[in-house]
Amino acid sequence: MDIEVGDVGIFVTGPVNALFENYFEKFTINRIKVQNGVVKLSNNVDVPTRPMIGVIGVATEGALSTGLPGIHGGNLDCNDICKGSTLYLPVFTEGGLLAIGDLHALMGDGEIGECGLEIEGMVTIRVTVLIGRRIAAPILETEDFIEIIGLGSTLEEASQNASRHMLDYMIQELNMSENDAAVRLCLCGNLKICQHVNSVKTVAMRIDKGVIM
Repeated sequence: MDIEVGDVGIFVTGPVNALFENYFEKFTINRIKVQNGVVKLSNNVDVPTRPMIGVIGVATEGALSTGLPGIHGGNLDCNDICKGSTLYLPVFTEGGLLAIGDLHALMGDGEIGECGLEIEGMVTIRVTVLIGRRIAAPILETEDFIEIIGLGSTLEEASQNASRHMLDYMIQELNMSENDAAVRLCLCGNLKICQHVNSVKTVAMRIDKGVIM
């Protein structure tokens, strides 16, 4: 329902991965001001904030690292998990045991630098339990589109899973024929990389509601 963030975000540059090892020899902590809904990238460059939840998930029967994503949610790092969106997750344990953290004031698709603009904040949510419904992957919905988040050890695997889950959703939940679903998804669907920095990658398949509903 709302995400309020603080007035200073943290972003770290340095040899965090194979890409940036070619550009940096040491780490630098960047403290970036966030004021009146904008990120102060420099004295003359302001970018609108887009507060998002990096980690949101439910508990499973075994212990899980909050640093990794899964069907339970976790470190999905999808920047569409923001104010006004609805995220559907399966429930594995009594009570669900929902947890939220890793807020970002701003983050580009892919999270190529290992982090977003990390920041303190407060999240206001509404939680509803849907009895009798089963889902195979996290599903995100807004007024305009539906996304299904695919997981995989590679971006290719995550992309295939996101696409397959969306096709299944369109056929099983929306009662489309296989041909109709394939035509609409291929012509109107869009893949976006959420993050590729973890050992488990996340890719979202998005399609506008006006195409399928």
